[in-house]
Amino acid sequence: MTTLTHLGGVEASIFSEVWANASSYLQDALGTDKYRNWVYPLKPLPGADNRLVLEAPTHFFMTYVSANYLEAIRGAVREACSSLSVQSIDVSLSANDEIPLDPVRPADWEETVYRQTKLQGLYDNQTGFTQPFNPWNTFENFVVGESNEMAYECCQAFSKDRQLGNNLLMVLSDTGLGKSHLAQAAGTEVINKDKKVFYLSARDYSTHYVSSVTKKDFESFNNDYKKSDLLVIEDVTFFSKKPQFQNEICAVIDYLLNKGAKVVLTSNQSPSEIPYLSPSCRSRLQAALLTPIKPPSYETRLKILTNLVKAHSYKMPSSVLELVAQNVTNDVRLLQSCLTSLKAKSDYEKKPVDMSLAKDVLAFSTKSPSSGEALNKIKSLICGVYNVDEETLVSKNVTKTLNKIRSVGIYLAKHMTSHSYTEIGRAFNRQHTTIIYTYNKILMALKKDDELRNTVDFLIKQLGKNI
Repeated sequence: MTTLTHLGGVEASIFSEVWANASSYLQDALGTDKYRNWVYPLKPLPGADNRLVLEAPTHFFMTYVSANYLEAIRGAVREACSSLSVQSIDVSLSANDEIPLDPVRPADWEETVYRQTKLQGLYDNQTGFTQPFNPWNTFENFVVGESNEMAYECCQAFSKDRQLGNNLLMVLSDTGLGKSHLAQAAGTEVINKDKKVFYLSARDYSTHYVSSVTKKDFESFNNDYKKSDLLVIEDVTFFSKKPQFQNEICAVIDYLLNKGAKVVLTSNQSPSEIPYLSPSCRSRLQAALLTPIKPPSYETRLKILTNLVKAHSYKMPSSVLELVAQNVTNDVRLLQSCLTSLKAKSDYEKKPVDMSLAKDVLAFSTKSPSSGEALNKIKSLICGVYNVDEETLVSKNVTKTLNKIRSVGIYLAKHMTSHSYTEIGRAFNRQHTTIIYTYNKILMALKKDDELRNTVDFLIKQLGKNI
């Protein structure tokens, strides 16, 4: 039996559990590529005084994460502590080497290399739940191609008071393809006309709902949203399995549409694919004008890179941009991340950006620490141990025995790889919300079920030899 060391009121074993939960939040919040590039390599170490120390592989890596992701990491850790009902844990960064920043660099070097776009404060004084807009996310900065032309035109029409259907628009795409950019661009245009815009995530809407219930101020809960000329809600798949939120948001949408206001929603799934929606909510969302965004073509990706280079005054050969466009195909955010990494590496090593440097960065940025082969090995092991075939494992069959077998496989996939819930869902033929529910259910069961824990420990040891 493992002996737990008590550090400043928090048991040492809690640190790893908090970081595991926080990592899940971060992967969904940042996207798979940013997560695997800048969060996955961090090594969690318990520290004194309720402090979680994250060790970076190099001093350079630590500096970059501190400048760009530390606040997001701290927020995820706070949320993990809250969900696990443990004492709050602070986060600090360290590096396992002695590589200093070059002392001859100018004082503003870090600010130049790690420059982040400043966010406009668009927080509402009464609710405090609306999110800020990124000033880069305008229609002028959005590169239009065949993959996103319809979504672009619809969002522009919304911002210019042109009538489109019933004034309810849903932008659909996988992570990193521009749906948030277009939603924010529409919001910014409407704000510039001195109209009222509310922009928030479905999670923030639910938080406001819970807060109003706690404060016994439920009557005024939706009043602010109902005053808006444009309501933008991101990631409506969060409302899955939350009927109380579904009812409330649909009531707000109906009110706004009846008064002639507009509503823009974003999602990575169409209304027909989002599980556990009430019939009335699904019907309401299916009435929206659905505008999908697909992965950009090579020409569009190259144009995006060219625009980013001009906007940030980077000096990069066209051959390098072509190489990046050829290798990064499914995530616009990763295109920008590659450019940032190229510039940072070039400045740090005092080398010009050339093909050799680009290949080094791409080898790191486009290679996931958990390949698709890892998921295949997990499914193969589960099938062998439990004597089921893979077709049955990923089928829609929901017998109690098969559900338990499948749940163990899903837990191992999340626990032992860096794949997102969506990617694991594809591997097991399930929606990402089902994967989240299953993973958390097994996580709680492991604390009470010794037999399940022994089984999982055995499978982890078997996989450790192959993954």
